[in-house]
Amino acid sequence: DTAVEAAVAYARAVAEEAAAPAGPAAPASGPAQAATVGTVVAPTAQAVAAGEASVPSSAIQVGPVPAAPPRRAPLAAEAEGLRLHVSSRSNNTTGYTGVVKHGSRFKAQDRRDGKAVSLGTFDTAVEAAVAYARAVAEEAAAPAGPAAPASGPAQAATVGTVVAPTAQAVAAGEASVPSSAIQVGPVPAAPPRRAPLAAEAEGLRLHVSSRSNNTTGYTGVVKHGSRFKAQDRRDGKAVSLGTFDTAVEAA
Repeated sequence: DTAVEAAVAYARAVAEEAAAPAGPAAPASGPAQAATVGTVVAPTAQAVAAGEASVPSSAIQVGPVPAAPPRRAPLAAEAEGLRLHVSSRSNNTTGYTGVVKHGSRFKAQDRRDGKAVSLGTFDTAVEAAVAYARAVAEEAAAPAGPAAPASGPAQAATVGTVVAPTAQAVAAGEASVPSSAIQVGPVPAAPPRRAPLAAEAEGLRLHVSSRSNNTTGYTGVVKHGSRFKAQDRRDGKAVSLGTFDTAVEAA
């Protein structure tokens, strides 16, 4: 659904291509293989080095050194122009405040008037964290109550469609504004600004596009109906990396 999600998928594909080896590695042999002591009690390394003891061949297992388990990618601190609420609680399995696991998806929820209010379920924890951060920001920006309509001098006078004389001419007494050209009413609110694009998500730096005709804002991410499609070019051909609910996932 958003450009940030699509940009995440593209960045992940680029990173995997750069990290992929040129071909299958040959199995290690000789000294390159690791000797590990089995379940039997082994003498100390000092005793073996001094010739006082030896390691029986049955206690030695020769094989490749097991790879270290992959590290978990750091949590995204920002997405879709919003600062996400990273949780410091050890029992929070999603890593974000206001986000809980909901089956195979993630649920965003907030508390209002002492009650839990669902903000929706999402495919990724980042999407749910964005929904929670947006709800918190909207609550903070909401006025305490409905504002009373302005009256008298507090109302703004705007010139209508007729050609009005310059302000200098009116001030000098050389001209006046006809009453039919004045419309009294509240000043219209400025249109909301578009939130800046996320530069990073799920521990990856996203590929933000500088092209003016890129509607998603991310390289390798295009709008696909109501969703976002991530694609890359390999051997001169466009290769689809999948479709996603948000642009961040695709990026």
